[in-house]
Amino acid sequence: MGVYTYNDIGGHNKAKHWGCPDTVDTNGLTSMVQVSGQWSVADKPYGISVSVDGHVIISFSETSTVGVFTHAGVLQRRIAVDPAVVNLRHAVLLATGQLVICHGAVQQRAAVSIVDADGHLVKTLAADDRQLVWPTHVAVDERGFIYASDYSGKRVAQLDRDLAYVADIVGYDDGLRNPRNIGLDSIRRRLYVAQAAGSVIVFGLQNLLPLY
Repeated sequence: MGVYTYNDIGGHNKAKHWGCPDTVDTNGLTSMVQVSGQWSVADKPYGISVSVDGHVIISFSETSTVGVFTHAGVLQRRIAVDPAVVNLRHAVLLATGQLVICHGAVQQRAAVSIVDADGHLVKTLAADDRQLVWPTHVAVDERGFIYASDYSGKRVAQLDRDLAYVADIVGYDDGLRNPRNIGLDSIRRRLYVAQAAGSVIVFGLQNLLPLY
C-alpha cells in the first residue's frame, strides 16, 4: 500500500492511498492503467522525461549518454554528454534543443548543467552548501524556469534558464526530508515530490513565488 500527501500550501494535508498497482483511487474515482507498449534499450535506463513534442528522453548513468526516442521506442538520437559529467541522473529537453541535466553524487561533482545538442557543456551550477547540495532530479515549466530536487538540502530549488538560483520553492518546513524525484504539472499548478522514505507530497503552487 502506497501513500501520498496533498498539501495545498496553507490548507490541510490530505492523505491519499494507492491500492493495487494498477488502480489509483482519488476522490472516489478509479482509473485503470493499462500497458500500451513496451520496448527494450541497450543500456540500463536511469532517468526519463517526456518533451513537449512527445519525445521520450532517457538518461543512461553508466554511459553518460542521453537517448531521444519516439513514443514507440524508436531511437532518434543518442547524445554522448561531456566526459566531465559523471553519474548522469536525469535529463529534460528544452525548447532550444539543449538539455538540462543533473549529475554527480555527494562530493562527486554534483551539479545541474545545460548541455547543447551535441552534449557539450554550456553552463553548470555546481553543488555547494548554499544553493544546491545534491541535486537528483530536474523539471522545467512553460516559462523556462528550472526546478531541482535537492536530496541532501531537503528542498526544491528554482533556477532561471541561465541556472542562476532564484529561490527555494519548498523545503524542510514544508515536510521535505530527502526529495528524490519531482514532477511539475503546469496546467493544474502542482508540484509532485517523491521522497526516499516512501511518500509523495503534492504542493499547490498558487501561493508560491514567482508566479506568471
